[in-house]
Amino acid sequence: MADIIIAFPKLDDAKNLKKLLLRNGYDVSLVCDNGAQVVGAVNELDGGVVICGYRFSDMHFSEILDYLPKGFQMLLMASPAKLEDSDISEIVSLPMPLKVQDLLDTLNMMMVQYRRWKKKQKNKPRYGQKVRKE
Repeated sequence: MADIIIAFPKLDDAKNLKKLLLRNGYDVSLVCDNGAQVVGAVNELDGGVVICGYRFSDMHFSEILDYLPKGFQMLLMASPAKLEDSDISEIVSLPMPLKVQDLLDTLNMMMVQYRRWKKKQKNKPRYGQKVRKE
């Protein structure tokens, strides 16, 4: 299962989002309120989704994105004005305030993408492993 990390500058917002996701069948690995916590966590986990806000006290979402290892995707949640001003072509975003169903549908889509990626990684030959030819 993919890990979900929720990060917002206001910890209460992150906790409320965690409760919403838990009620809808998602497991949340970590809730945090700064970029350093996110960067530390993604380096310990295998992959998943980082749901985050636009700016933290120590980092901007784009800096966190630069630190994400393979296997992690970002779901940016911000005001429509901030989303419009940002170059977010490589990440998924949702405007705030959001509709719960939009969030759940988007997260479901991202989980499907993660499972496909994980399956491809599993079937890929590892370094030093011989590939059988038939």
